[in-house]
Amino acid sequence: FEGTVTDRVALHRYTSEKAGYLQIDFSACGLDRSFGERYYATPAIGRVKKGENGRVTAYCRFKGVDLYFAAECKGSEPLLWEDYTEVEGSSLEYNGEDKPFGAAFPVPAGVSSLRLAVSFISEKNALAMLEGDERGFDDVRSDTLAEWEEKLGRIRIDTSDEDLCEIFYSNLYHTLIKPCDASGEAFLYGDNPEGDFVFDLATLWDMYKTQLPLVYTCYPEIGGKVLETLLKLIEKNGRSPINITLAENNDFPNQARMLAEHSFADAYFRGRRDLGARMLAATERDLATHTDFLGSGYCERYTHILDLSDALGAMAELAAAEGRAELAEKLAELSENWINAYDKETGLMSLDSDYYEGNNYTYSFRPQRNMRERIELMGKERFTACLDGFFGYGAEPLCQSTEPEKNPILAGYNRFEGYNNECDMETPLAYHYVGRHDRLAEITRAGCKYMFTKGRGGLPGNNDSGGLSSEYIWLALGIHPVSGQDLMIITSPLVREAELKLAGGRTLVIRTVGEGIYPISASLDGKTLPDLSFTASDMMKGGELVIGMSEENPRL
Repeated sequence: FEGTVTDRVALHRYTSEKAGYLQIDFSACGLDRSFGERYYATPAIGRVKKGENGRVTAYCRFKGVDLYFAAECKGSEPLLWEDYTEVEGSSLEYNGEDKPFGAAFPVPAGVSSLRLAVSFISEKNALAMLEGDERGFDDVRSDTLAEWEEKLGRIRIDTSDEDLCEIFYSNLYHTLIKPCDASGEAFLYGDNPEGDFVFDLATLWDMYKTQLPLVYTCYPEIGGKVLETLLKLIEKNGRSPINITLAENNDFPNQARMLAEHSFADAYFRGRRDLGARMLAATERDLATHTDFLGSGYCERYTHILDLSDALGAMAELAAAEGRAELAEKLAELSENWINAYDKETGLMSLDSDYYEGNNYTYSFRPQRNMRERIELMGKERFTACLDGFFGYGAEPLCQSTEPEKNPILAGYNRFEGYNNECDMETPLAYHYVGRHDRLAEITRAGCKYMFTKGRGGLPGNNDSGGLSSEYIWLALGIHPVSGQDLMIITSPLVREAELKLAGGRTLVIRTVGEGIYPISASLDGKTLPDLSFTASDMMKGGELVIGMSEENPRL
């Protein structure tokens, strides 16, 4: 079997010594039934029809999502089947009895090719996708390879480590799989588009910290569609979503709030100042729906207090840059409610809240805009000691339970979850604010070395929509964004040199001098960076970032 894709059509090529059937199960929801009900959904309704020229069309509704299919195997007349038994006639209506159904194409021994298209609008659109591109398998594969080479080539690394090179570009590939571009298809929830939109971001929670900043930095053609989608959604529905999928009313509010505004700021600092006015208008409309926060400065989930406070702080900075002084003052004042998320006695996140995919420790060291005041709340010495404990410095190694059903969060380890999920992957950056860049370097280097590998299982956890794979890209380059802020923090680059083709046409070169894992100096275009950080705005001007490295820990 061989496979390749265009931006609209999947192509399969099969080589067999015997005659047989190429069979499609339209009811499978993309996954095997053994995954269970959480991941597998039988269609609410469905149908399959034979069409002209040996084509087959199908329709299924999965959990509120309408999908329309068109398939062909040239030279073969299809047959329809239900429960793996052939059905007479030219159409099949799904009867809701939880039986698989689909189509099959009889093929002779040798080479056979199958083409499949999927639309969110109609079978007619799916057929148009098949008819709109008649290239053969080899031509499509060659063109697709060239397109991926161009996308991956926007970040070039110089390293003699072939394993590192493979891991880096594999992660960059996984980073760019999402968001899914459905230009020309219906805009979210059934309305026809007035332009091009990225249809499926699911979810912003997984993408806003690392994946979308990378898109805005090097892939403006994708970033522009992401922004248009977010803006249109708020302009249409009045509130920014977290879970942007094909199904209406499928948001997941437990994760976070107002992450679109974090992303607006990231894009703005990376050059999209032309959208400033729309971003601010969208923010005002979105904010008006968060009545609990506006009324009391609190939310049921205290992580949402930080989400909202950081988002409003970011948009206050943007409003000031846009000359909206009164709005900037209002948003900045609201952003001061971040302090309500913390226990004033312990300085940690309050235990009066539930936490998503973590506990109060998981979120207590999250980099935020008011980081100096946040550290003062706890005291720098105590904050640093608790941060050390979170990462296991001076502690015995954890002996995690081997019981498969035991939840490590509920077990009270109160440790860094590692690069296996997005909820605390940025917390090593907290060391930057207490002057312990050595520990920031040690943790990020260890994470890259022991958690990201080659082959199956090379991603250390739930990559979701590219959050973990893009985290690796930033760590390998040795620079890390702080979402919603005009800030890049130097970590510990894995490569000797890297070149980034930036949005706007300029180039950033990152070069290391010396050996070791500890950054001890840095300069951007000759300007010294004494605290090992710089702005995203300056990054987008291009130039050369030189990072001096040492094998000796400068703190010892």
